[in-house]
Amino acid sequence: MIPELFEKMCAGYIRPSPEYERSIARGLVASDSAHELLTIDMHVRPNDRSAKPLLKRRSLSLLCVVAVLGGVPVWQAAALSRHKALPLPHPGAQLRAGLDVVRLNEQCESCHNEEAREWRGSKHQQAYQDPIFQAALELEPLPFCRGCHAPEAPAEVGDSEVPFRTQQQRDLGVGCVTCHVQVGQIVGPRSLLSQSHPTLGDARLSTAAACAGCHEFEFPKRQRVPMQSTLSEHAASPLADVSCQNCHMPVVEDGASDQPKQHRSHRFEVDDQLLRSALSVSAERAPNRAVSVTLTVTGAGHAVPTGDLFRRLEVRARSSGGALASPVGLERRFELVPSETGSERRQTGDERLVADGSPQTVWLPFGADVANDTLHVEVVYQRMSEGLAARLGVASDTNQQVIAEVLLPPLCAIKEP
Repeated sequence: MIPELFEKMCAGYIRPSPEYERSIARGLVASDSAHELLTIDMHVRPNDRSAKPLLKRRSLSLLCVVAVLGGVPVWQAAALSRHKALPLPHPGAQLRAGLDVVRLNEQCESCHNEEAREWRGSKHQQAYQDPIFQAALELEPLPFCRGCHAPEAPAEVGDSEVPFRTQQQRDLGVGCVTCHVQVGQIVGPRSLLSQSHPTLGDARLSTAAACAGCHEFEFPKRQRVPMQSTLSEHAASPLADVSCQNCHMPVVEDGASDQPKQHRSHRFEVDDQLLRSALSVSAERAPNRAVSVTLTVTGAGHAVPTGDLFRRLEVRARSSGGALASPVGLERRFELVPSETGSERRQTGDERLVADGSPQTVWLPFGADVANDTLHVEVVYQRMSEGLAARLGVASDTNQQVIAEVLLPPLCAIKEP
């Protein structure tokens, strides 16, 4: 049976959506290409006799009799013909023309079982509920932050006495509807005709462009560098021709089907294996009781780490005798400067690993003689510094994980050739 939320579409009442017209005025859709988009007005009641079942374009109206060819209404085929003017996923409340996004997302989950199972508990689904984000939001409760982490909820609603429905919208995080419903159209990387609903093909959803809205953006007050620059980093890397989806949405087989099919994973994971494959790490003893560690980005198409401005790598070394070398942090560095709203962060440096194939070497000095000790070198991926984690109440095992290790034997165990 066709889901109830799509009955209005299947009734054939197709009109230019008022939300779409408003999106032109807001600059989310280019007005000079607006005539190329067919939009569906989801408000029209199936039994509303006052509404004429018309298929309309801007400056062009065609009388449409909803005929069925092979079980598929012909207007579905027409609705798949254009996508040029559709917006891509972006921060802030999406254009839903009054749709109940919570219920619509449940409809998506009820049919697309494998993708829904992967999405539940993913970093996208947990974008708003994530305890680290919640701790940071408590310190800086900005609508700007909620725009990416709760794009289906009105960002201007404060965090006290939140209406239940708004909370449900927030808890969706980045949902099915965030990427797959745009201005009243159900979209995917390719066009599909089905009895349930038409899918409008937009090839950009298979490229970095689909990720850009939430993974590259400016500070609330523009600076000389973006707040996040993952897409620019990717474009400048040797892997620029490899899509984000290739690593972060790999092709997997349906697990619950008698006739296995393939789809792109919706876990959106950055797991231990992926982190470990991003770098090549080597180490050697250096003069003056130090260790030299060389790191190269070999398996990632962006800086390591990328994304949130507090993510960092920490390079550590310890000896079998208990001595600790001074650690080195590879991160973006900021200073707080006065502003009209109190203070703002401004970047003063960036020591992260660049994804251009060039090695970066750091030195870790010991304060004691470790010539006869085994040395254990490790590279630790951290969501934030240990000091900030302690301030936010984030446990160490939640905040960090080891992604590379090197063992150096004692000098006395190294035989002369």
